[in-house]
Formats: sequence, C-alpha cells, structure tokens
Amino acid sequence: MMRTFLIVLISAALVGMFGCKRKGCTDPAAENYDPKAKVDDGSCVYPPVTFDFNASTGDGNVTSNGGSGSRTSSWNNTAAKAEYDITVNISEGSFRFIIKDAVGKVVFDKTYTPSFGAGLGAIYDTGCTQQGTPGEWSITVEVNNFTGTATYSLFEGTNCQ
Repeated sequence: MMRTFLIVLISAALVGMFGCKRKGCTDPAAENYDPKAKVDDGSCVYPPVTFDFNASTGDGNVTSNGGSGSRTSSWNNTAAKAEYDITVNISEGSFRFIIKDAVGKVVFDKTYTPSFGAGLGAIYDTGCTQQGTPGEWSITVEVNNFTGTATYSLFEGTNCQ
C-alpha cells in the first residue's frame, strides 16, 4: 500500500513539473501575449501596419500601433538623385526608410527611433540621396514594433548638387 502511494505521489510530481506546460503566445510584442505561457502554440496576433504609396507622385504614409512589417514599392526617377521629405511621429519602435537606384545600389538608408528626435515630437528629415542610376528605383519601408505615423515624399533630384 505504501509503495503504491509513493508511486502515485512521484508520478503526480513528475507530471506537475514536466507534463503541464501552458501553451499560448510567448511573444511580448503580440497583442495576445500570455506571460504564463511556456510553449508557443503559434497563436500570436500582431497589430496591423498600414502602408500606402502612390508610385506616380512618390508620396506615401505608414500608420501602426505597435506592429511590425515591411513594404517595397517602385518609383520611376529619371534623375541620378532623389530629393526626400520625411516626417515621422514615433513613440515606440523603429521606422526604417531605404531607397535603391535602378541597379539596386542603396542610395539612402536611415532608421528613425524615438531617441532620434530626442523626445522633441515629430522628426523632420529632408535632403538628397546619394548619386545613383536613373530608372525604376525601389523604396522599402520597414517598421519594428512601430507606434506612430510617418509620411514621405520623393521628387526627382534635379535640385540636388
């Protein structure tokens, strides 16, 4: 009888220690993060990111409430440089803006974070890209746990030196 009791007690202890790991979302960046979950069951849900780009005007915007993602669009630039005008309102995460010329050379790559603006509100950035090859350029926007909005405009760099 005592032997049976010990076997049941040891079995229950082993199941309690190793057999009952709570499943759920283990990613703190997800909307449905479960801090008690020990095993990720693939159920994580992430905040949506809205990307909008108008290839004919070179204008775009991004809105997110903590989401992550990326979007690449193309834009025709007949000049060897491009002018950019970027406004980022960011409270968390990061916003990265990458421009490549017609042969894939990176002519602009900058990441904006809350510390970039030193906590002073919106970040305004204007200027010219490096020299590149005219033609179909690519614009990639990457956000990581981004809470905020961003707008950008691109122009053929005819005024760039």
